[in-house]
Amino acid sequence: MAGEFGCWARLDADPPEHLDPWVTARLDRLHELSRRTVDRLRGDAVAHTDVRADNLLVQPDGRVRVIDWPWASRGAPWFDAASLLIDVRAVGEVDLAAQLPRIEALGATREDVLAVVAGLGGFLLDAARRPPVPGLPTLRAFQRSRGEAAVALLRELWPD
Repeated sequence: MAGEFGCWARLDADPPEHLDPWVTARLDRLHELSRRTVDRLRGDAVAHTDVRADNLLVQPDGRVRVIDWPWASRGAPWFDAASLLIDVRAVGEVDLAAQLPRIEALGATREDVLAVVAGLGGFLLDAARRPPVPGLPTLRAFQRSRGEAAVALLRELWPD
């Protein structure tokens, strides 16, 4: 995730035209937060690294199956739970007060959660401005929407 969590530097060097002023004022801090957490992402748990609604199948009995594993790796047991907050925020409100203790119970600190949201948010905003991918006409809009959801979470969590 070191490359993905380094995208705030690219956004700082070449900011998109409509970058949120709240983000612009914190680019250096977002980059630093994202980078210093990379080592905390190490672990021996199986990490999906791309958990989002379209990679989850809810069975009639309520159990959830996670599908589409091309980015699976070993990592921190809390990474997927922290990253899922972005997708949940993108489709509606998320009650962070209820979710943070659950993620912390997996071994994350609040800074870890903030850093995952920051790291992935920078990656998504940077990726959204790339040229369209043939055969995936909605990918860039999807990435932008998830990047904006990450910014919304950061605004709520940021310890200013």
